[in-house]
Amino acid sequence: MPSLDMSAFKPAPPTEQVRIESEPPGADARTVTGATCRTPCTLGLPMNDGTITVALNGYVAQTVPVQLEKPAEVRSEEFSSSSPHLNPNPIFVELQPNPPPPPVAKKPAPKKPKVAAIHPKPATAQADPAPSPARPPPSGMATGPAWPTITPR
Repeated sequence: MPSLDMSAFKPAPPTEQVRIESEPPGADARTVTGATCRTPCTLGLPMNDGTITVALNGYVAQTVPVQLEKPAEVRSEEFSSSSPHLNPNPIFVELQPNPPPPPVAKKPAPKKPKVAAIHPKPATAQADPAPSPARPPPSGMATGPAWPTITPR
């Protein structure tokens, strides 16, 4: 005889409503079980340890551990209303902006070819061993230093 899957008849594990808030509001809160909501919101969490991740575009996501706290056993004839609960509850997360991206290394600009300035080159040739006598300038011309005489080799 085939066995029947009875897991559908098991009672759901107990849950606790946990309030989740963020600054700025509008962040996505997600549990490890996949339950999600947008802050501020309330989620029914199973009564066991877990985490909630709060994320918003442009901000660093934060994960908050949630733990089941069991009250200490007190032997008393009075009825104690202490029962297990999740801590923290409510959860408040202050999201921090993402750090700015590192500066992008710019490619060096292509080097422009160097254009030689047009300057007269200094005379490297030797002057005549016997310089010619200086001629007087034609009438009406200003006098100044004479240019050296260069002889081709």
